[in-house]
Order: sequence, then C-alpha cells, then structure tokens
Amino acid sequence: MNHHQANAFVTASPFASNSMETRGVNPTSSLEPKPQEQGVLKSFAPRSMAGFVGGGIRNALKRPRATQNQLTDARRDNIAQMSWAAISA
Repeated sequence: MNHHQANAFVTASPFASNSMETRGVNPTSSLEPKPQEQGVLKSFAPRSMAGFVGGGIRNALKRPRATQNQLTDARRDNIAQMSWAAISA
C-alpha cells in the first residue's frame, strides 16, 4: 500500500508490532494534522474505526491459520487496502 496517509495510520495503529513506540496511542489522535480535519479519514468515532479495522484484520487472518494455508504478501496487502478503504474519506 503506497498511500502516505494510509501508511501513517497503519504505522501509528495499535495493530502494529508491540515494539513500536506508538503502542497504545489512539492512531487518529497521534497524527498531525488530525486526519479527520484534513479529510483523510471518515468522520466516524476513532475507537469505532479502530475496532472495525482490527476486527476485520483479525478475522481475515484467522481463516488462513485455521486452514493452515500460507498468508501471502499479496493477500496481506489486500487486507491492508480493504481496511484503509473502509475508513478513508
């Protein structure tokens, strides 16, 4: 995914690795200027968006693990693109 606002959102999200210094920070409030004010994110409640995206990612990743199929880079990118499409303005 090469959209710079999307990359900033994913990097600052609680779904990123545990070693990231932004862990536990609300992803939409940690970016400057605020993405909703800038028209990057839809004007939904930030917690609702994070929960929706997180649940979608979790469920999309569950199936390959349950069926012991390999999660390809292409499928991982598709999941990221679908997640961004759901919340981007």
